Amino acid sequence: MGSGTGAVPGGFLPWTTTAGVARVNLATGEIQFVVKGLVLAGGNGIGTRADITAVKGTLVCDTNGSAGGGNSTLVQTAAIPLSSDGDANFSGSVGTLSAACSSEPDIAFLIRVAEVNGVPVTGPWIAFAAVREN
Repeated sequence: MGSGTGAVPGGFLPWTTTAGVARVNLATGEIQFVVKGLVLAGGNGIGTRADITAVKGTLVCDTNGSAGGGNSTLVQTAAIPLSSDGDANFSGSVGTLSAACSSEPDIAFLIRVAEVNGVPVTGPWIAFAAVREN
């Protein structure tokens, strides 16, 4: 997802959730997300969160990179613990967003791996929200 220096690779196995929602206020930089039952849908760890101990939300602005010289803009939340049942939630501000986040129509919100066994990583995305409300 995304392009150039703002590209975020996808996870290597499929994931599933029982519920989730994400809201981003493009004017204020306020982000809220809730994910329930985020677990692997394939591989030997199917039905578990595997070794993922934290996730973070990532807003990808200008997914095709047309306004950023070929690069998407990434805005990320802090790392949030992922429970053993695959539950996580975040509510807070990420500060003022770049112009690409409010002027470009192509944006996406991703849930990314932030920690594996308690060790911080720059991980792939494993879930997404794709609805933009005006």
